[in-house]
Amino acid sequence: MRLIYRNLTLTDKLAQERVEIKLMPHNSNIAWDSTSQNIIPDIIQELDQDRIIPNIILIGDINFDYVKVTDRDPVWDNEVFITGERRVPAGSCGIYVAGAGRLGSKVTFISKVGDDKDGDDLISFLLERGVDVENIQQVTGGKTAYTEILQPEGRLQRLIITNRGVLDQLVSADASLLSGKSLLHTSGYFILRNLQKNIPAIFDEALSANVAVSFDPNGIEEDGIAALVQNVLPKVDRLYLNRDEMATLSGYNDVRKAMDYLGSITRDDSLVVIKHGSKGVFAGYRGRIIHVDAFPCCNIKDTVGAGDTIDATCNHFLEQGLSLEYALILASANAAASLNEHGGPLGQKDERGLKRILGDYIVIKSSSENLEKYAVIPKIKAVLFDLDGLLADSEKLHHLGQNRMLSELSKKRMEMTADDLKVTVGMDERETCEYFKNKYNLSLFADELVDLRRNKVIEAINENGVEKMPGAEESVSYARLKGWKIGIASSSCDLLVDAILQAIGYTRDDFDVVTTGSGNARKPAPDIYLKAAQELRIDTMHCMALEDSRSGMLSAQAGGMRCIVVATEHTKNQDLSEAFQLVSSLKTVVEEDFYQTRSYDKFEE
Repeated sequence: MRLIYRNLTLTDKLAQERVEIKLMPHNSNIAWDSTSQNIIPDIIQELDQDRIIPNIILIGDINFDYVKVTDRDPVWDNEVFITGERRVPAGSCGIYVAGAGRLGSKVTFISKVGDDKDGDDLISFLLERGVDVENIQQVTGGKTAYTEILQPEGRLQRLIITNRGVLDQLVSADASLLSGKSLLHTSGYFILRNLQKNIPAIFDEALSANVAVSFDPNGIEEDGIAALVQNVLPKVDRLYLNRDEMATLSGYNDVRKAMDYLGSITRDDSLVVIKHGSKGVFAGYRGRIIHVDAFPCCNIKDTVGAGDTIDATCNHFLEQGLSLEYALILASANAAASLNEHGGPLGQKDERGLKRILGDYIVIKSSSENLEKYAVIPKIKAVLFDLDGLLADSEKLHHLGQNRMLSELSKKRMEMTADDLKVTVGMDERETCEYFKNKYNLSLFADELVDLRRNKVIEAINENGVEKMPGAEESVSYARLKGWKIGIASSSCDLLVDAILQAIGYTRDDFDVVTTGSGNARKPAPDIYLKAAQELRIDTMHCMALEDSRSGMLSAQAGGMRCIVVATEHTKNQDLSEAFQLVSSLKTVVEEDFYQTRSYDKFEE
């Protein structure tokens, strides 16, 4: 089987990104429709079946990471202060072994640790994961390998220093241990310097014993590429790489070209897996290309070990006979779980945990240009509505109140101009008042203008009433019918929100949450949306915002939410191109819009 998996290795750049789902555009090439099927139930049904227990063997590294959280970026000759410390199990093979054990694989692990506390604790940790540790040698008087990491507080970039310790004494493996195994995996090729020269022979013994060979170099050193390509890769059945390793080994940034080359230098019908982080997983099999999205996740704490977790999870389920696409989907899910804890192994899930994760997503298959795409979409659990201009046709009343304020202050009839409307749409009331204060050199302070404007808007509402926008009642009812939580997220103050809700036939009790501009930073800041999600106790990636302006859209997206935008008469000329879905009326918002997906047309970076 020849497979290519692409899941952009979670780099420092990815670590600084907010949830990726916020930028899925409305003009996607691949869209969910009523004929598409969520394949998650099929995957869970497969997991509920009786399956074999994989019996695998690994040879490689294990250590503890000593993470020192610092108050600033480390700079040569400048002192930094430690604000937190943690010790977490690590090492490429160590993380793989922990993940495979957690999933229920029968794992034999060949490695070396010292007879120190770290060595004792690592062995205890693996025993808790069900790993056979009989072949982990504790070297008398030896020092267990360890890594010192300096990581600035609140960031994922880090300075890494590793002491290989007794891993330098790991030089070979007992071939008899291959008996009865279905898979041999090793990683950390360039760390295990004294094992390198024996890797080809170990792989030959595995293949002779009908044991499949899985390999992840876990880093590339330029001066070792020739030996790797000539002596190691031709013996590999499953090759796991990140994007940078793919480009270095193949000479291509284009995934299709890299697939062709890597497939030609590994064993016949080999599997090549290229991990491409935020863009998910790409796989090639006999001319078939598969792309599985990365699972969006909130609150990323650590990117260490996500790639090794993918290796372990994919191999585990392939050994159990699951299809390639199902194995990749489960691997992507487990990798996302590993990001939510400090230390790669600590966030890894067992099968029950993976089922729970899958239950929060929809995975939809579609095809385009010889590409099988599996879009991973967080289930909607809450829908948050803007109020003015979206549910309520209240913009004109805000304008009327504004005109009355200006007329009262100037002692003559005044009206907002077309330019005024264009400039102030999407502004909160304070920004609007400051705009007119500066334009007309008004003598009142901004706070006084805000109070006066509010009174005039309330007066206009009481005199004229407020109409619901077309589709407002239907969209609120639709969201409630779907079982989603519903809320209001408005930049207007409490007083105006309550008045407008009452005018269109609602109260706060009709919604699960109402957040306003009173006491919160107003849009486009994300605070109003973040507070709503917090009060609902729902991750922002499971919230869908509905807005009518660019300012509101940016607010929702900054909070990590998808945002459907209704382009109204007042906002249709704004740049709304980054909307998750752009529609002309709430009447057109149906389930397809909530689950629009995106395709990636290009494999080049």
